[in-house]
Amino acid sequence: MNADFYSLIYLVLDAVILVWIGRMILNTRTIVLKTKTGFRWLVPLLFFTVAVISYLRNLPGIFRVIQPVLLMIMGCMYWFVGSGLSEDGIVVMGQLTRYDHAENLAYDDEDGILTFSTGRKSHALFFAIGQDDDVLKFLRERKLIRTKKKK
Repeated sequence: MNADFYSLIYLVLDAVILVWIGRMILNTRTIVLKTKTGFRWLVPLLFFTVAVISYLRNLPGIFRVIQPVLLMIMGCMYWFVGSGLSEDGIVVMGQLTRYDHAENLAYDDEDGILTFSTGRKSHALFFAIGQDDDVLKFLRERKLIRTKKKK
């Protein structure tokens, strides 16, 4: 197979990834209460590294420029992906889980950790110190967790 065919495959894959990251950004925009995201710079750094490597590989034709530029755009887009609570559900790095699909939803207000599972997979969101009241209020207003009874 020739290089143009492989270039076309890469462009299709790039388009799919761009749409996927675009959806992640749209889900992120619905967040009402944001969480700490951790090493958010790591994935964009990986995109930029792969872009530099792909530029140095001497790919044929205009694809030599298009591929690295698309990878750098993806890295920049990924920078804006976040996690938190929205009206629609729980957003974990841009992936939306609707509240009716989140099982075993629990919030540990001592450590600021919201845990839930989807099927076999467990998830955890880490909220900053001082967000406890806001998170609990948000979850209780939507009847997602029960109010603790005072002893």
